[in-house]
Amino acid sequence: MKKVAILANPYAGSGKSNILSLTAKLYECLLPQVEQIFTGPAEMGAEVCTGDKVTVLGDDSHKNRTDTMRTAAEMIDAGAEMFFIVSGDGTYNDVFEVLKLRDKVVPIFGVAAGRFNTIFPDRAHNPFVSLRGEFRPFRIADLTIKDVMGIETRINAEVKSYGFFWSAPSSTVLHTDETGFIEIDALDYLDHQIRKVETAAPVANPHTTFSVRTQAYGDLEIARGENIGRMVVAHLVPEFNQIVAGMHGCFLEAGGYDGIAYTWQNPAVGLMTPDPRWFPLEQHSAGFHEGDVVEIRNTNKTVLMVDSSAICPIEAGDLVEIRVIKKLAKKAVIGEGHRA
Repeated sequence: MKKVAILANPYAGSGKSNILSLTAKLYECLLPQVEQIFTGPAEMGAEVCTGDKVTVLGDDSHKNRTDTMRTAAEMIDAGAEMFFIVSGDGTYNDVFEVLKLRDKVVPIFGVAAGRFNTIFPDRAHNPFVSLRGEFRPFRIADLTIKDVMGIETRINAEVKSYGFFWSAPSSTVLHTDETGFIEIDALDYLDHQIRKVETAAPVANPHTTFSVRTQAYGDLEIARGENIGRMVVAHLVPEFNQIVAGMHGCFLEAGGYDGIAYTWQNPAVGLMTPDPRWFPLEQHSAGFHEGDVVEIRNTNKTVLMVDSSAICPIEAGDLVEIRVIKKLAKKAVIGEGHRA
């Protein structure tokens, strides 16, 4: 391997100083092993990656995922053979989205620096995380490549995002400020505004439908109407299904399903942090297989949330289609005996 890319997200949840420190150690580790290193501008890598082997590419003017995607695109076009990313899940997803747009297969090696992949250090399922906690040097020659299961989301037949945990229409985004986690308005967030909310706006109306188009059994309706709360579509892997879907996920995984689509029959359920006033909860769910398509029709104007990232608006009347793909991406792994 001759050309690799190092990309850091200084806004990831573990803090800028930690991210730059990890990026510097990653650079020192890779420098003697390759001929050329592409890195992002300023705090996206260039601040701590310097030298004759370094080429700075990309843009950091927008301070959002636009910068990540433009930078990743330039790195791909320059011939990057592997991405080493110091960030959280959203940045991994953004880079992979560019890979798909470029029709390239390039493995991703993730150094955990986001909210969830550092707050929960014992979580087994992290699609792209290869290194967590204190930095430990490694040899590129010792890395192995694994397939990663993921989720494709389309709006009106156009691919809008790829995710590696879950996909859902949402009116709120989970945000981190100096006090910790807060819920903010999702549409305002897309306009670069932070507005804390205590109650989520309903995602559903009398015309909303949530269903699965299956290959084996035809169409299966999960829920209909204005009582639908948060609608979530997730793939099923050991451990993770227990987080997003509880008993239903465990049951469906044991039955050989690849994904789960579920909702709560309470329009007040919109926040990601549970509210005691919601209980008891009535949940409607369905398992599905690779090749089946989950359909969400006629929501209120909301935002497509994929993993922990707000992607784009969903307009009233849009058709949202979500499917699981077992071999969607490639991940670089240090070794079977190493715990990320």
